[in-house]
Amino acid sequence: MKQPPSLFERFTTRLKNNRIVAIFLVMGIVVMSLASFTDALTKLLSLLPDFRQVEVSGKWQSDALKDPRTHEEYSYLFDFKSDGNRLYGSALRVIPYCEKNKNAGKCAGYGRPVPILEGKLERKSISFLCDWGELPGAAPWTWVHIKETFSGVIKADEIRFVQQDDKNSLPVEFTATQG
Repeated sequence: MKQPPSLFERFTTRLKNNRIVAIFLVMGIVVMSLASFTDALTKLLSLLPDFRQVEVSGKWQSDALKDPRTHEEYSYLFDFKSDGNRLYGSALRVIPYCEKNKNAGKCAGYGRPVPILEGKLERKSISFLCDWGELPGAAPWTWVHIKETFSGVIKADEIRFVQQDDKNSLPVEFTATQG
């Protein structure tokens, strides 16, 4: 005597006879497999270091700094433009005292943008040179030609800079934020 087919056997027989249901079932399995594979791949790729170029184009402003020669507070305004690894744009030293008193003396030479020279952008590193020309020196009525190199590390919406002038002054560390 033959036993009646079980529930599972009847279900598989219906699937074999109904190709549309079988196709939907196979497609569902494929979709679930791909979803779990891409999720696992995304998690694996997040462990790798980021090799993308960071975008720095736009205006950036530094913290307030103190000039060792004139003892005035100042800040930098950078207007960056990037094209791959090439960085260009302009830099401006802003001195609040000189905004009010635009006379000569310690304010001469400030308030004018200078071009960014030798700009490089490599992943999350930035470096460039600014030639400020003749700026007031520490002694009254003296002028000093100043060039400064800037190198920094880009993290999200800030750049941590180290600035060094060509007069062997101590390096200055500051942060610039985009805005």
